Amino acid sequence: MNLNNIYFINGTAYAGKSTMVERLAEKYDGIACTENYHEQLMDESLDPKEFPGLCYTRDLQDWHDFVRRTPDEYEAWIDETSRECEILELRILDKVSEQGKKVFVDTNVSLETLHRFYDPKEAGDTVSSNHVLIMLADPEISVRRFFERPDREKQFLYRLMLEEPDPEKSLANFRECLKRINSRERYEKFLHAGFPVILRDENRTIEETLVLVEKAFGLTDPLKAEEADEKIFYHVISDIPKQAGQHILLDEEHPNGVHRRVYAELETVRDIYAHPDQYDEKNLSHTVSVALRELALEKVRKEKYPQYPSRMASLYVSRSFKEAEQWADYFASQGRPVYGIAKIRVNGGCYEGDAYKCFDGSVYEEENLRRAEIYWQNGPNSDGREKIVEILAGGDIEVVEIVREMNANIPSEQEG
Repeated sequence: MNLNNIYFINGTAYAGKSTMVERLAEKYDGIACTENYHEQLMDESLDPKEFPGLCYTRDLQDWHDFVRRTPDEYEAWIDETSRECEILELRILDKVSEQGKKVFVDTNVSLETLHRFYDPKEAGDTVSSNHVLIMLADPEISVRRFFERPDREKQFLYRLMLEEPDPEKSLANFRECLKRINSRERYEKFLHAGFPVILRDENRTIEETLVLVEKAFGLTDPLKAEEADEKIFYHVISDIPKQAGQHILLDEEHPNGVHRRVYAELETVRDIYAHPDQYDEKNLSHTVSVALRELALEKVRKEKYPQYPSRMASLYVSRSFKEAEQWADYFASQGRPVYGIAKIRVNGGCYEGDAYKCFDGSVYEEENLRRAEIYWQNGPNSDGREKIVEILAGGDIEVVEIVREMNANIPSEQEG
């Protein structure tokens, strides 16, 4: 097998893997091995003793049995089938990789095997290491959108569940199956596998994602990749004035003002958690309530979502000038000092959250941590409310220009 001709994309569903494989093959006159390309070897000669997972669906007599399985049974079948798919995929790739063209693969090949292929410690110097990319979407998307895809297989399964004696129970069971195979644990394994990662971003175009994928594979001009990485936002300048050309560094060593205000209440928070019965949540000061929330959010972020910027080391930004202008006018109407709106360039991490999921701090730490988990998971709101988008931006932030000056509610000694 010519591993230097093969480019593997692994990861979760709805991350855009097959789309990227198709686009890359078209652009580089290569070969696209899209989702389920192993099926070309699934004929009658496949031995059910060697491939029980794949042969289960091939030989299934009543497909209602497929949707009646428990989450444990479904997860075990998925894991077994993935191992069998890897065997067939490698047989196919062994042949197509010798055709002298680049081969782009939406793959079932395991992380362990990919490390064996491309990790310099295991593969040596015979292959290039930038041939594996991980693409990830939030696990909840895979569950929520499973039946939204128009492909024949998913709609077939949906109709089968509607034919069950209790369709709602059947659908609920299958959603549990999907949750099992799209778990946060599986997501984290991909995220920390040691390969480059691209996270799904609803605001990024296919073309922009393609450039990032090319960069990860070393297939693009570095200058073009830098342009694709450029992140332009708009920021409401409040509390502290800013100037065009100014650079703002925000990271663990350089936190924002929220960090200072939160940690000023740290001893109070510790006492609340130690003696919750001595405090009334309704009578907590605003600063203490915020500290309870932000410390819980930061603890969950560090433990489970370290790829996102900290709320205590980031700017709150908007994607459009119009959106920033609405926030600026609102802040000004509330009496908050507003100097203006800046166009900024972000060289660092970003996170698009939902301000509706922010919460008033509880005197019970477990409750705060539960709510913090919901914030970072960033799924749909349980009451159906639409997101109130808030974007966190960290790293090196450059003020490109002051787009609008307002100078609203500025203390008299700062005017003029």
